[in-house]
Amino acid sequence: AQEECAKLAPGDRLEYRFTADAPVKFNIHYHDGAAIVEPISRDGVTEEAGVFAPILAQDYCLMWEAGVSPASLDYRISIRRGPR
Repeated sequence: AQEECAKLAPGDRLEYRFTADAPVKFNIHYHDGAAIVEPISRDGVTEEAGVFAPILAQDYCLMWEAGVSPASLDYRISIRRGPR
């Protein structure tokens, strides 16, 4: 598993792109008490790109999890801060 986290607020934009050489589970999540909320969740993907725009101020984490087979991962993350 690989995880990258950042504090985001409404107006911010999280741009992400990744490729993996084996299928992975990918999600963007945050913790709300004991619950884990996943605004974005994908299973069995080898690539994805997108822009996540949070509606709540939270510590958000991008997480990749390999299945039975190990996976090599290449990813890029960019945060564009909104007006404060």
